[in-house]
Amino acid sequence: MLIAFENRNGLKALSWLKPGYRHCYLLYRQGGTWRVVDPISSPFTEHRLKLSHTTRLMAGLAAAGISTARIDIRKQPALKPCLRPFTCVEYIKHILVLRKRRIITPYQLFRHVTHETGLTG
Repeated sequence: MLIAFENRNGLKALSWLKPGYRHCYLLYRQGGTWRVVDPISSPFTEHRLKLSHTTRLMAGLAAAGISTARIDIRKQPALKPCLRPFTCVEYIKHILVLRKRRIITPYQLFRHVTHETGLTG
């Protein structure tokens, strides 16, 4: 599974975030295709990519200026619901069962995940 981090210049509300780390979403492999889960797209969507090779996917993302971090999902007890805004970061923290309240931006998530795993795209 991958977390993708990108710029998303369209919203002025995101301008305070670090350039290149203004949005994040998940990519995971299922069968011979990659799926993209973007929690903030309207409506919430999941897209299939016709790329079967991880190296092609990674090269395409890098060429588009998208940073990635490889992650493994570990089985852990589910998180209790919390009263926080639903953001791309909160969605991914929920999927990862990541109990780090101070991680609120995509860049903080990127730093945490790459520091924990040492894996980047």
